Parts: sequence; C-alpha cells; structure tokens
Amino acid sequence: MRSIFNRTSRWKTKKALGVIAALALTSGILLAFVIPVSALTGDDWQYWELAKNIVQRGEFAIRAGSPTAWRSPGYPFFLAGLMLMGLKQVRTVRMIQVLLHLATAGMVYQSARKLTSDSIAMISAALVAFWPALLSSTTFVLSETLTTFLLMATIYASIRQWRGDHSNQRWAAASGLFWGLTALCHPSVLLVPIPFLPLALAQKENCRKKTYLVLVSLCCCLLLQAPWVIRNALAFHAFIPTNTNSGISLFRGSYVPWDGYDQGWNAPPLNVLARNRSPFRSVDAQYLNQTGRKYALQSTLEQPAKAAGLYCRKWARLWAPTPGSPDQVFGSQSLFYGMRLLHLLAVCLAMLVLFDPALYRRQLLFLFGVLLNWTLIHAFFEAMPRYALPVLPLILVLSSIGLQTMITRIQTMIRSMSDHKRHKEHLFGME
Repeated sequence: MRSIFNRTSRWKTKKALGVIAALALTSGILLAFVIPVSALTGDDWQYWELAKNIVQRGEFAIRAGSPTAWRSPGYPFFLAGLMLMGLKQVRTVRMIQVLLHLATAGMVYQSARKLTSDSIAMISAALVAFWPALLSSTTFVLSETLTTFLLMATIYASIRQWRGDHSNQRWAAASGLFWGLTALCHPSVLLVPIPFLPLALAQKENCRKKTYLVLVSLCCCLLLQAPWVIRNALAFHAFIPTNTNSGISLFRGSYVPWDGYDQGWNAPPLNVLARNRSPFRSVDAQYLNQTGRKYALQSTLEQPAKAAGLYCRKWARLWAPTPGSPDQVFGSQSLFYGMRLLHLLAVCLAMLVLFDPALYRRQLLFLFGVLLNWTLIHAFFEAMPRYALPVLPLILVLSSIGLQTMITRIQTMIRSMSDHKRHKEHLFGME
C-alpha cells in the first residue's frame, strides 16, 4: 500500500514540475520575442565577436588577427558551438538560454531535495524558474545564465559527493569538472570552494577518503584549466590563469575616488593609463591588467579607512534590489517597485533562516558559506547586482525555507490561540 502512495506522490511531483517547466518555458519564449533585439555593445558585443572569430578564423580574438585573453573562454566557446550548429541569431541564443535556465531550476530542485524536503525543493524550483531577474537574464548575450547553470550543477555534484552516496568518486570528478567549466566562464569561481577544502580535510571521520575526493575534484578542475593556461603561455609568453581583464575590474572597484563605480575609459586616471593602448591587443591588455592591479593596491594603501568603507558599501551594492530602473521593466513604475519589494522580501526570508537557531542546520552552512565567500570576493571588484545572479538561486532556496518556517509558525500560533480559547470556554462551562 505504501509503495502505491509513493508512486502517486512521485507522479504528482512530476506533474507539478512539468507544469512549472511548461509555464517557465512559455514565459521565456515570450520574453525572447517581446524584447526587441538591439545592437550589441560593450560586453555582449565582445562575446559575440569572440565567438564569430572562433568559428570563422579559428582564433580567440575580438579584433581579427589580434589574439587576446581579455575575456574568459567559456561563454565565447558556448556561443561558437551554437553558431557551428547554425544558431547564429540573437533570438536563438535567447531560446537556448531559456532551456539552460530551466535546467538550472531542475538542478536547484535536486539540490534542495537532498538538503531539505520535497515541498521546499518544489517551492525553490518554482521561484528560480519564474524569478524576474533570472528569467530576464536569458535575453542578454552575457555569461550569467550559463554560469548560473554550471555553478548549480557544481553545487549539486558537491552535495552528492559529501552526503555519502554511492560512487562518491564519480561525483567528486563531476564536481571538479563543473567547477572547472564554471571558472572558465567566471574566473572568481576558482576561489569560491577553497575555504571548504581544509574544512573537509579537518573532519576526523574518513579523513583519508575525503582527502582523496578533494584531490580528485581539484585535479579535474585544473585539468580543464590547463589548455587555456597553456594557450596563453604559448601565445603571450606569460602565465595568465584566467583573463587579462581582472586588473582593470579591480581598479574600477577599488579606486577610492570613483566610489566603486565604472566611470569609463575617458575618466582620469584611466584615460592616462590607457592612452594609445587597446585592451583588445594582447600586449596592451597585459599592461593594463598589471597597471590596474598596481593602482588599485596603491589607492587602497593611501586611503585605507575610505577603502574599507567602500568595501563594506559594495556588500550592500552587490545585493541591491533589481532591476535598477523602471526602463528595465517596460517603463512600468508598479512593476519596478513590485519587483524590488519581491527581491527585498526574498533576502529577508533568507536571513530569517540564518538567525533562527531552530533552522541552524549543518547542511545549510554549505549554502551560506558559498554566498559569504562569493560576496567577500566580488566586493573587491565592481560590485554590481549582475554579478550576484549566479548565486541568487541559493538565496531563493533559503528564502523558501524561511517562507515555510514563517507559515508553520503562524499556523502554530493560530492553533495555540484556538486551543487556549476552547480551554477558557470549557472552564467557563464547568462554572
């Protein structure tokens, strides 16, 4: 009898997930066609040009004939793969990214199911599938949608690796491979798991086995990074493990007079540093990378108190409510403020889990650790809300737990008040 009920429950779960996927897919397709395709500029133009040159000329270059490492290779090669399959229009890229977004929601469901319960996993998947910031990001030719999927896949494989499942070695390899792929899209991901490695090794139980699993993950990650590092060494005669853009990004985020905001290439002192130099030429890009790091450090050492204050302000800036202006939601003031309120509510519910001792579960420390480390790293750079998108699904998982807890407590309070009222009526009846 129990097996029949289990099969019924699984069927209902699959049906609910199918409905969520169908509605989210429809919403994504509508966005892909409703939002007009404008001319690519800035980061999206660079990614598109890199992909075109990979396909047409077999070189990783923004400007033909000038190999570069200005951008990380993951997303350009993803676009190049789509182009090789004949998907050369921006709208087709949007459609593929909608499918990636649905896969991300599936990964979140599986991860939350392992850590919590089926109901919380279902709520988390639904929130991720329909969350405006995540769904709308599929319409941009930017790396965030792909990075979010790969990061959630890394987290799911890591959960399976450490929860004592069978074939731990395979999940350790999978987590390392996904970790490496994510880092090829978003370089700072390389640093995110590092604090967890000594913690895993410090545990007394099965220390040798856990050390082995950590080494398997690390080797698989480095194995994926190796071709990119070797290519850069051969092309530029320099050790470039990620890209040559990080120094300028660090300068923009740490130069105290700019207050952590990008003022553009024409603003001093960047206009002097970059005079007659192009970030699309390899030699110039390496110079700008090194000089940007130098001036960022110099600015921090000259004004340490202001630099520390700027670093703290960028924490809040990274998690600022999205979207940033009514123009991003079809000029609608009501949609704009509604979505900002929704964002604030999700963050508050997630914080409820952190400060509630009853919910201070060991398995959730991993999610909080990823969020904390991600924020610590990105607060050094330009801390714009776009950079928080890859870990936003973790906030939504925690907010689902907070929402269920709040509803449970309200129900308990109402039940307690009802029982108290009945008890008083019973006492009066006896009198």
